[in-house]
Amino acid sequence: MGRGRGPCAGGRWGLASGVTPVLSTPKPKAAGTLTLPLPKQLTRFVAVVDPARCAACGVCLPVCAAGAITLADVATINPDRCTGCNQCVAQCPQDALRLQPA
Repeated sequence: MGRGRGPCAGGRWGLASGVTPVLSTPKPKAAGTLTLPLPKQLTRFVAVVDPARCAACGVCLPVCAAGAITLADVATINPDRCTGCNQCVAQCPQDALRLQPA
C-alpha cells in the first residue's frame, strides 16, 4: 500500500482512479438575486395589505422571496407574483398583512 492513498487507489484514503472530487461551491450571486425558481403558487392564498394599518416600514420587503411587494405610501402586493408563503404576514409588526384565498 502506498502512503496517504485510499483503498481504491492503492492506499487507505484516496479516491478510485477516474473519480474527480467535487469540492467547489457555487459562486455567490449578487445580493437580492434569487437562486432557485419559485413555484407560481405555493398555496391557494395570496397576501393582501390593510392600508389603514400599514406604516410603510418596509419589514416585509426583504422577506418576500418572490419579490411581490413594492412600497410607496403603503405596501402593495402583486397577486400574480405572490406565492402565499406567509413570510410577510408573519414579519409585519403592524399586522397589516393577511392571507386571503386566491
